[in-house]
Amino acid sequence: MQVMLSIVIDFFEIKMGLKHVLFSLTLPIILFLAHSLWNKSYKLEDIDYLERLGNFITRDAEIIIPIRIRYGDEGFNFPDLIEATQNQIDAHVMNKPASIFNYKLIDDLKPSDRKYHSSHKGLLEYTVELALGSDNSVVLHPDEFKAYLYYETSAVLSNDLPFFITQVIASHLMWPDFDVKSLIAKPSFTHVILNVIYKADKSVSKKSEKTLRHAVNDLRDLFIPMYDIELIIAEVNGSVSNSGEVRVQKDTKRIDLTIEQDSSDTRKKIKLNADGEEITKIVEKLENNEMDNERFTIYTMVADFIIEASGDFEYCPSNLNLAVRSLQRHYTVANLLDAINIAVYSLRNKTSTSRGYKVPTCKNELIKIIDIIHRNENPINWSKLYETSKNLYHMCDLSE
Repeated sequence: MQVMLSIVIDFFEIKMGLKHVLFSLTLPIILFLAHSLWNKSYKLEDIDYLERLGNFITRDAEIIIPIRIRYGDEGFNFPDLIEATQNQIDAHVMNKPASIFNYKLIDDLKPSDRKYHSSHKGLLEYTVELALGSDNSVVLHPDEFKAYLYYETSAVLSNDLPFFITQVIASHLMWPDFDVKSLIAKPSFTHVILNVIYKADKSVSKKSEKTLRHAVNDLRDLFIPMYDIELIIAEVNGSVSNSGEVRVQKDTKRIDLTIEQDSSDTRKKIKLNADGEEITKIVEKLENNEMDNERFTIYTMVADFIIEASGDFEYCPSNLNLAVRSLQRHYTVANLLDAINIAVYSLRNKTSTSRGYKVPTCKNELIKIIDIIHRNENPINWSKLYETSKNLYHMCDLSE
């Protein structure tokens, strides 16, 4: 009996030992499977969230672009003009690949629309100014996003004014939005290098250098992404004292603008090819006291050089500004979609297991930009927003 009991006890201990061993072996597997299922569920949730975010951008997001209608002739009253023109604008947009933009007409005389303020850095930078004239004609402001529409009295009597305003907006102010495919189809954008050359005994003054850098930063904001500008200040022997950040990755076209002190030539323009690059060189003689006049000399001169060297917008320089601003809007939206696509790709291809902590950051940064552009009637600095959106791709590449 004792022997039998001993055998039973030994068997029971062996069985319990085996259970313990099996439990020890299977616990890591169970935990691994549980973690995998948990991780997979979160990945699926993140993928679904990001895809819905992408669908929202392409289908439901609305970027408001106010266009102010101003009246140059006091005493004229057009009670239905804004409404009639808005209907035509909306119908025009429906037939164009720019439905994400809402071109909202603002009545300059309407008290409820006075919350909009004109600013060159904000949304409200597009203006159509109406004035009675001897014929029906359009004049574009060279520096501002403004068109002057001169109309005859017969245009009012025949109710043609809404049509004329629509044509001015679609064909002059907003043309880059409706022709953005041809702008993006350009083989490359242009890298502009502003070289300031000085002699060892006559360096560029600190005041002049500050003026130059300020002007270049303003020009970058104005021309990016179509043109990027790098400032290099160097001695005649070629030693570079300081240079700006080069943002353009691939160039096939470049413009070198050289400012030389005590140059024998007042101005010369050279075109040459090197390693497949088309380089336009322009040399200008300029002294320190001339560099200090920021707005009149450096800013205007470099802007004029860019327009002249590119050859694309010589007839109407304001078209360059309009094209650049349109590209900033379109590329900001495109960068959002690219960031979402790379994040979804990383999650689906299981390349993000060690970078899961980046997912919330990616989503938060996407939401920040979407909140800024969606139905926002406050000013938007599109050049800075475009720069911010460029960093999203790497931020949302969860495989890095």
